[in-house]
Amino acid sequence: MKPEHDGAASATFSFTPGALWRWFRLLGLPLIALTLIATAIALLRAPNRGGRGVPTTVDGATGAVPVNLSRLAGLEGVGPPPKEGAPAPDFTLPSLDGRTYRLSELRGRAVVINFWATWCGPCRAEMPAIEEVYRRYGDGRLAVLAVNVEEDADRVAPFVQRLGLSFPILLDRDGVVSRRYRITGLPTTYLIRPDGTVDGMRIGPYTRAMLQARVEQLLGED
Repeated sequence: MKPEHDGAASATFSFTPGALWRWFRLLGLPLIALTLIATAIALLRAPNRGGRGVPTTVDGATGAVPVNLSRLAGLEGVGPPPKEGAPAPDFTLPSLDGRTYRLSELRGRAVVINFWATWCGPCRAEMPAIEEVYRRYGDGRLAVLAVNVEEDADRVAPFVQRLGLSFPILLDRDGVVSRRYRITGLPTTYLIRPDGTVDGMRIGPYTRAMLQARVEQLLGED
């Protein structure tokens, strides 16, 4: 969104998402209020994708943006949703930087799998928290896989560069992995234990403190 100018005043006010986030954080607004505001901005800026993941509203309880999974046909053929204590469904996806990642090859490390999209306001708000936790614990004990849902690399790359994200960005272009994990809202985060089993799942954004606490539990540091 380009900056808007108030014709009745000489001052210029920037209504870019980044500027708004800085002002609202200074005002001390709670996370749910911030995510609602960010998603409103995303709705105004998001192009029409013909129903492919266009956000419609924010869940007031979780702060997540529901996604239209009608495009992901054939759910009956992909098995039940991952459950706590069960093995996490394995997958292999390409990353934005041209590598290939397979979940099962990360056995022995705690894994954060974050499903997200660039048009998702709560996802954008959550990314700095994930980056901070990754920088603190991603020393061989923790892996972070940010699975982008059905967007092209040319849309994802500027977003990643702008936020300075250093963890792997995976591209689920056809939605197969999102379907396997039964994603109904963004962001959705799965926490995987070092033994490869599911520890928990959250629909909606994490704060840094919340994610750090959960990661420390996974690493046995709580």
